[in-house]
Amino acid sequence: MAKKRGEKTVVRGADGALYVLSKTGPLVKLADDQAQELTAAIKKAEEKLEGIIAEELSCVAASCTQSVHIHIPDVLIG
Repeated sequence: MAKKRGEKTVVRGADGALYVLSKTGPLVKLADDQAQELTAAIKKAEEKLEGIIAEELSCVAASCTQSVHIHIPDVLIG
């Protein structure tokens, strides 16, 4: 049987670093290389989504511009 993965969320801490937040584990800071990989993956996803949206909306709106931004939420850890 496949093991169910727990829910995890990436957040940006007050220090600007990226952290992984889960319901069951402690807050874990991402290593610099992991943070860079994640940032690059998010940028690639934004570009892909923008392309999909532009293609779909081109049939509907003639002079419509659109963009996609994926936001990593900030958390205050105190």
